[in-house]
Amino acid sequence: MEDNSCNRERNSSLTAASLKIIATMVIFGLIGLVRRSIPYSSSMLAFFRGAIATVILILLRLFNRKGVDRAAIRRNILPLVISGIMIGFNWILLFEAFRFTSVAIATLCYYLAPILVVLVSPALFHERITLKKGVCVVVALIGMLLISGVTRGGARGDVRGVLFALAAAVFYAGIVLANKKITTVDGLRRTVIQLLAAGVVLVPYVLLTEDLSALAWTPAAAGM
Repeated sequence: MEDNSCNRERNSSLTAASLKIIATMVIFGLIGLVRRSIPYSSSMLAFFRGAIATVILILLRLFNRKGVDRAAIRRNILPLVISGIMIGFNWILLFEAFRFTSVAIATLCYYLAPILVVLVSPALFHERITLKKGVCVVVALIGMLLISGVTRGGARGDVRGVLFALAAAVFYAGIVLANKKITTVDGLRRTVIQLLAAGVVLVPYVLLTEDLSALAWTPAAAGM
């Protein structure tokens, strides 16, 4: 009976985790479609995305009334800050990719990131690349080249969008690798700190590159 109970709990946990992953990917898949309907620059979108998310997460933490483990944060402050800075650049590059090429091409090229993680992991984490992993990496690379349009001499805008997406993938891989170095900091607290670090990059970048006086909320800006 105890074994059956444990199996049910394990299956329930796996089902819940799978549903969370599916929901996350559905939400992520909608980002490109929404971005193409907003006329503001990628840096502006990245800034507001981070600002809104930070406020929501801080309010969520206050609602949950969870304490702050300052010792854990101090032990992991370097990878937290580095990953947060990479998040800022990652967002800007990804939104630029959506602007210059199709959502499908940008997203598929962006998913080169897991391949980069697999290739770098042996050097950083002493993980072995098995034959299966190697075959998957090669197939994924070939697929990325085929769908990107580069091999067909695609339009200049598409190539530019592909390059932005690949650069975003590099930062995405860096975020994943940095997160593997972070221990004893829960996901919610980690995300808040990373978003604050991303703001360190985004705020001066937006101030230096954007005309904030021209910013206005209009029906066109809202996609209406």
